[in-house]
Amino acid sequence: FSSKLFSQEILKYSDGDLEFSLTKVCEEQDCQISKIQVLKNGVLKQSIKPGKNNFRKTFPVDQLFLTEDMNFDGRTDFRLIEFLPAGPNIPYLYWIYNPEQDLFEANSAYTEIIFPDFDNEKKEIN
Repeated sequence: FSSKLFSQEILKYSDGDLEFSLTKVCEEQDCQISKIQVLKNGVLKQSIKPGKNNFRKTFPVDQLFLTEDMNFDGRTDFRLIEFLPAGPNIPYLYWIYNPEQDLFEANSAYTEIIFPDFDNEKKEIN
């Protein structure tokens, strides 16, 4: 007989009139985000099931999910840690806001950027 212990927690992040509600599901040591809900002015706008992601229970939540303007269009985009590698560079899953659809869309081209620094003044990714 064996059993696994699971826990679930809701993490909340805000950026202006946007609120992000992440469902964090953990086993003994490892966790993943199973759902991202995007609310605008308190109203649910989008529900996202992210791709595979994995991180340790002790990983700081302020580095788990980041919001910023990643394509320099003046709108908030976001990224979620994909996994914790052995080295210092952390890969992320990215969502870029599409104003025509009024939704965030997964962007696989950005996943090639490891531990990026977005310079909004110069409009470049370092």
